[in-house]
Amino acid sequence: MADSATCPWYLELLIGLRGAVTCALWWRPRLAAMVILLITVPLLITAAALEPDAAGTGTHTQLGLPPCGFYTVTRIPCATCGYTTAFSHAARGQLLTAFYIQPAGAAAGVLVAAMAIVGGYALITAVPLGPLGRWLCRLQVMLVGGGLVIGAWIYKILLVQGVL
Repeated sequence: MADSATCPWYLELLIGLRGAVTCALWWRPRLAAMVILLITVPLLITAAALEPDAAGTGTHTQLGLPPCGFYTVTRIPCATCGYTTAFSHAARGQLLTAFYIQPAGAAAGVLVAAMAIVGGYALITAVPLGPLGRWLCRLQVMLVGGGLVIGAWIYKILLVQGVL
């Protein structure tokens, strides 16, 4: 059985039931999960607390940030115009509105919410998150993400210009 001085009582119970958990490494997956939760949960709470701007951009000004300089000068939205608004809608569960305003921002909101759920699960179960992290860092995933950002930027330009 596990050493009580280095292993919590609940882990001793898990070791007895599952046998796959080693006491020496019980904290590593939970530490990664805590970091994920400490990043994602405040983001989601902040996004849900913001009032999404009706114009589809400008929600970030509620955080004390200035209006988009690129848009102010060119009257063309920058690649991230509408992200905060879409993220705020996504955090409120208004996914269709979020995707209409800025598809990549909505995808980011959904991804952060999914990461919070995975982080909570990993915190409870101590499942290692390394395989998921390695999968997310693959070139193909990065290229799809980059393509989504570029496609969403083009969509946002067309939306703001009144083409869509």
